[in-house]
Amino acid sequence: MKEIEYIILLHDIDEEKSIRIDGRSTSTTNAIIERLKQETYNMLQFVKHEFLVEIGEYGLDQSGIEYDVIPRTKKTWFGLGNKIVNDIIIYDSSNYTYPYNYGNFLYYYSEENIGKTELINWMNSNKINSYFDLDDIYSAMNNYQTSLLNSNDFLLVTNHDKQTEFGISANTKIIESLLKQIQLMNFTDYEENYYKQTQKR
Repeated sequence: MKEIEYIILLHDIDEEKSIRIDGRSTSTTNAIIERLKQETYNMLQFVKHEFLVEIGEYGLDQSGIEYDVIPRTKKTWFGLGNKIVNDIIIYDSSNYTYPYNYGNFLYYYSEENIGKTELINWMNSNKINSYFDLDDIYSAMNNYQTSLLNSNDFLLVTNHDKQTEFGISANTKIIESLLKQIQLMNFTDYEENYYKQTQKR
């Protein structure tokens, strides 16, 4: 199988530093994301309507996947009108990872049981409501990653344009644990580079 080039950004929210990992692997993006889930953690997946390209709501219903919809008003072409679309939250109880294709996907990992309302309130309080906001989290621009719901939670966001690039925000302890996991994934041409986060929200 052909190797895929990956970039993984680990953002330490305690020390405001980041680690960039470059490497090649035959694993899919979904497989790597699933392997990064910690043993005692639940994973919530937030997927915008625009990125539900592999399986729509009907397909999720037919497969018995547990999810909630979040209605959102979206402008139609040329901004001449509005329509209602549904973003979705997929719950960990389904043991299912939505097949990633492109776009910003948000994965929230926690040892606590976080529901739809709590996650949406957290997103709203952090003003996470556009592609630009999600790309900022991915890259750690403007320190969007500094306020998680619980101290041991962590957040993974994919790059809108590059499905093999994603950023993870967490405290120092979780970052160290994730780094050890990544080091054991047998990436080829593996590199680690450390950076100081300089941009403020």
